Amino acid sequence: MLVSVAVLAILVVLVAQLFSSAANMTGSTIKRINIESQSRPVLDRLAIDLAQMIMRADVDYFTKSPSLPLTGNDRIAFFSQVPGYGASSLSPISLVAYRINSKNRLERMGKALAWNGDTTTVLPLAFLPITISGNWPAATDSTADTDYEVIAPNIFRFEYCYVLRNGSLTTTPWDTSVGHTTISGMQDVAAIYAAVATIDTKSKILLSDTQLSTLAGRLPDFTANSRPGDMLSQWQTVLNGTTDMPRAAISEIRLSERCFPIAPSF
Repeated sequence: MLVSVAVLAILVVLVAQLFSSAANMTGSTIKRINIESQSRPVLDRLAIDLAQMIMRADVDYFTKSPSLPLTGNDRIAFFSQVPGYGASSLSPISLVAYRINSKNRLERMGKALAWNGDTTTVLPLAFLPITISGNWPAATDSTADTDYEVIAPNIFRFEYCYVLRNGSLTTTPWDTSVGHTTISGMQDVAAIYAAVATIDTKSKILLSDTQLSTLAGRLPDFTANSRPGDMLSQWQTVLNGTTDMPRAAISEIRLSERCFPIAPSF
């Protein structure tokens, strides 16, 4: 009788451990799916915006460059042939911008524009020497703007660089080896390479906004010596070495990257 009871107790413990392991695996899988459901649509949206980017030498681009290094979370703004907000009818072109706001959430702007000034309800596309920062400062800084919307509340780190047509990965959007010194319609850029860090919703509760900002600041920027895949490896090394924040939250951060081809300018 005692032997039977002991065997039964052991079996109960083993079964309980199996159920516990299964529950943990299921919970981890659900968290991973939730995180991917945040990052994938955002990267898909960015792919559409970049694919429709206006590639002209007479329009402005707000992107990182030697004169605008954008340390930490990056910002980007450009004109794109995608629908925008603020128009009574469908706009043919928009000022598109991406940024991480003060609450560590990824925002997107899609401000409706028109090709020309034949209407008073929609602002026209601005050509150089009018710049994006001069005409729409909220698209290039942290100023609040109703045309921004939070599209990924769990993405807290956004970083990008350029793949030039000569194959090099760089933070300069032109090819200095052929004497170019300006972006000039993205003529030298073959693709934009972007990386994001996303944290699970439940895990995010364990970190304050200050801690999340501190963590984002620790994840290094792209450098002139970076190679494809380096960024996520460096970020993961930082996360693995983070000991002053709850491990339960840090372990649920997922890193994603994608390369977005840019159509040749004319």
